This record gives sequence, C-alpha cells and structure tokens, in this order.
Amino acid sequence: MSKITKSLIHTFTGRYAFVIINLISMMTYARMLTPEEIGVHVIAIAASSIIIELRLIGTGSYLIKLKEVKKEDTENVLFVTLCISLFLGFILLSVSDWLSDFYSTPGMSAVIDILFATFLLSPFTAVSQSFFARTFNFKTLASINVLSALFSFITTVFLIQIGLSYLSLAIGVLASHTFQFFAHFFLKSEMVSWVPKPGNFKSILSFGGILTIITFINKGLESIPELVLGKSLGTDASALFSRGLGAVKFSNETVLGFVSPIITPYFSEAKRNGEYATQAFEKASSHVTVLIIPILLSLAVVPDLTISLLFGPQWLEASELMSILCSAFAIKAPTQFLKNLLIVEGKELYILLVKLFSFLIFIILALTLGAESLLKMAYAFAFAQIVEMAAFYFAVARCINFNFKAHFTKQLKSYYIALICMLVTFGLSRVSESLQLSLIAEAFMLAIVLSVTWLALIKVLKHEVADTIYQLIRGVPLLKRLKLERFFLN
Repeated sequence: MSKITKSLIHTFTGRYAFVIINLISMMTYARMLTPEEIGVHVIAIAASSIIIELRLIGTGSYLIKLKEVKKEDTENVLFVTLCISLFLGFILLSVSDWLSDFYSTPGMSAVIDILFATFLLSPFTAVSQSFFARTFNFKTLASINVLSALFSFITTVFLIQIGLSYLSLAIGVLASHTFQFFAHFFLKSEMVSWVPKPGNFKSILSFGGILTIITFINKGLESIPELVLGKSLGTDASALFSRGLGAVKFSNETVLGFVSPIITPYFSEAKRNGEYATQAFEKASSHVTVLIIPILLSLAVVPDLTISLLFGPQWLEASELMSILCSAFAIKAPTQFLKNLLIVEGKELYILLVKLFSFLIFIILALTLGAESLLKMAYAFAFAQIVEMAAFYFAVARCINFNFKAHFTKQLKSYYIALICMLVTFGLSRVSESLQLSLIAEAFMLAIVLSVTWLALIKVLKHEVADTIYQLIRGVPLLKRLKLERFFLN
C-alpha cells in the first residue's frame, strides 16, 4: 500500500472521529447557550481571528516545500514565528477593551484575554505539525487532533455546567491548544527543535509574507460578516450568520478535512519526483468534488433539516442563508486546490492577487448591502466566492500550462451526480413531509438512500474515485473481511 493511501486512511479515520466530536460539540453548545451568549464568543473570535491566523506566517507550507529540512530550519522558523506571534498577541491584548466598548459587549475583553495564551503555544505545535505532514505521519497528527478536540469538549461542557457561560468556549479553545502543545512535546521528531534561533529571515519572511496576507484575507472574508452584522443588527445576527456559515463549512470540511493536510505534500512530492503537479491536482480535485458537490447541493435543498439537527429550532433563521452559501461553495469546489498548486509551482503572488480582488469586492458589498440583513450578507458572501473562482481560473491560465478542457470534462461528472442527488433529496423531503417523519428518521432515510445513489452513480459513470475507494477498503481489515470491495471490481 502506498504512503499516500495509508495517509488517506489515517486522515480519514482521524478526521471523521474529529468531525463526530465537533458535531456533538456544536449540537451541545447550541442547546446549552443562547444565541446572544454564543454571539459574544463569535464576535470576539471574529475580531481576533485575523490576528490569530497571521501569527504562523505560512510556516507550514514553507517547511513542507523545502527540498530538505534540517534541524536548523525548524529552529529558524520557530524563532520567526514565535516573535511575530507574541508581537501580534500583545497588540490584540492591548485593544481588547476598545473592541469590547465598540461592540458594547463587556465579555469580549475577557474572551480575548483567555485566547492570548494560545499565541505562546501555537508556534511550537505548528513547526512539529508541519514536519509530521511533510513526512506523511498523519497517523500521529490525527490522534493528537482527535484527543485534543475531545479534551476541549469535555472541558467546555463542564465549565458551562458550572455557570461560566461564553467564557467556557474560550477556555475550551485554550484547553485544546494546551493538550496539543504537550502531545507534540512528547511525540515530535528528533529533527524538530523547539529551541528558537535567529536565522534565514529573508527566505522565511519572503515566502511566509505572501501566505500571511492571503491568510489575513481568508479570515477577513469569514470574520467581516460577523463583525458588520454584530455592529448593525446585534450579537444574535452575528451568531446566526456564524451558525449558517458554520453548517456549510462543517459539511465542506467533512470531506476536505481529511484530504487537505495531504494535498501540498502530495503536490510537492510529485514535483520533486519530476512529475507534473497539474496531473496530481486533477486527480485530487476530481476525487474531492465528486464527494463535496453532491453533499453541498443536497443540503441546499433541506437546510431546515440540517439547522434543526445541528443547532436546534431556535436557529432556523439561518436556513435560507445556508442554502445560498451551500450553492456558492459547490460552484467554487473545483478550484479548492488551485492555491496549493500555485504554491508548489512558486506562484504565490497570483494567489494574493486573486484574494485581494475578491476581498475588495466583498468588502464593498458587505458594508453596503450586507449590513442591511442576514440574507443580503449571504448573497454578498456567495458572490465574492464566485468571483474568486473565476479569478483563480484566470490566474492559472496566465501562469501555468493548464488543460482546461480536461479539467472541466472531469468536473462535469461530479455535477451530473450532484444534480441527481439533489432531485432525490427533494423527492425524499416531500415524502418525509407527507408521512410526517421525525427529523432523525428523515435524516437517516436521506443518508441511506443518497449513499446508495451516489455509489451506484460513480460505478455507472466509471468515475476514478471508485478505484480509490476500492484501494481504501482493501487497506481496512474490517471492511476487507466484509468483502465490500467486490462492488467496485468490474
């Protein structure tokens, strides 16, 4: 079995354990706390998330991209990252009271004060995580991520029970970072040094600088709606948008989460071995879109069901915006790994230009139309996603020898499958409505029928993901004993 296949198995099992814990966490918190309470945490995270993401300055991709990593490289990266992280942390700490006053939310400053501790811990774990990813040691990474999520969940629920309200969510985040810090301390490779030493500034900052700005823009796209709505409509509006977008991102990350950590190492290794990174991109892209596009477009048909199951009926106002965002993410899905391809090809500047262009359009729309209502903010966000997709295609056309005909031909199969899954979902939802089935029964029926439909379609259309599923099944002893791989043989 290839190390790519082994990595997929490890990330698959680890990711879905992580997804289940996160799902239970979201459902639990949404029922234990009110929208206003969660809104305080949402706005605090939104206001600080841009700075939080800036602290790592693209170190992960830098270490993965190097042809050879020495212990000195990890020391240099740690030094630069730690300095920047602490500098940004102190800036955030100094403006926490102002942010709390600006949003008329006294609890925000306390949340930010708690999050400050993560600025000290994250640089250490980031270096170790990058080396594990480079060496395809995703089994260890998956174990750490799952256990840290479980530890965070247990801590948060306990703190909510004793009356700490929204502060419990922030302390839970800190608990997760603390667990990861100690786990990496005991498990990190001997090649990874946690002794920060100055050096190689130009190389690290020149590469990381572009990715840092890109990260800033990405977090801005997610945070601005919550910040604008929080100011114009109140904390409950921020919480509703956050839950709607969170439901879509949860569905998106359910698929992408177990693949994303492998993508840049996979493309980089292909390039180091003298292969075309574009071929690796096409394979990865077709495998992911055939999963994520049918899921997103099917969820767009039954948003009420999804919101009710995840968060409860008090969050149903987020249903309509969820449909809009699901559709936008589904349309954008084929470009999901283009940024990884551009990084491996040394064209990071094009990613920055694409992000700046779409970000500018979104800011204009968010501050004008989006501030008026949740629905208009959803349309502004969705339009920015479509613009970004078009800009990415334009960028790769300019700087990479990219076969657009082959790319779109492969993606058509994913959309054919998604269209049929949408129609099946619509039909089943009408049947469920007429029979007055419970939410759990309807969700179970949809999951079973859509899974069978999807498997039949990839077999009939001879999609290449069928062969990958066959290899994955053969790599899992329990599934192999059930002889499930026979379905994919002919």
